[in-house]
Amino acid sequence: MRFLIVGGFVTAVLSSAVAALLFPEPGARVAVVALLVGGYAMWGRSLVSALATGVTAWMFATGFLVNGLGVLSFSSDDLVRLAVLLGVGAAGHLLGAGPALVRALGGAIQAYAVRRRRSAAARPRAAGTPHAPGA
Repeated sequence: MRFLIVGGFVTAVLSSAVAALLFPEPGARVAVVALLVGGYAMWGRSLVSALATGVTAWMFATGFLVNGLGVLSFSSDDLVRLAVLLGVGAAGHLLGAGPALVRALGGAIQAYAVRRRRSAAARPRAAGTPHAPGA
């Protein structure tokens, strides 16, 4: 996971540089950074690295793309930007890890059903008790 966090830092730096070169307005720059944060989170499939990448991207976006000279601020717009980048990171993680989570949940449900059927079949019945389906 350590390498995913380092990769997230590199993603934040490079996405900020690309956004600064391509777009003059801060909103478009942040949108580019958010898009790349989501893509990295989807690829990395680690919630911790996705959130760390979102925070790092917020620092670069606020410090260099919105404000100048690396100045961080905590106005309401900055906190909204932080929430958006964290949300995009979490959504990217869910999109990347979602299919594996669904498969794991489906496998767990199937294993539970098999265990339940086996235990019902192995349950001894008292002599003279009729077999009732589902009992």
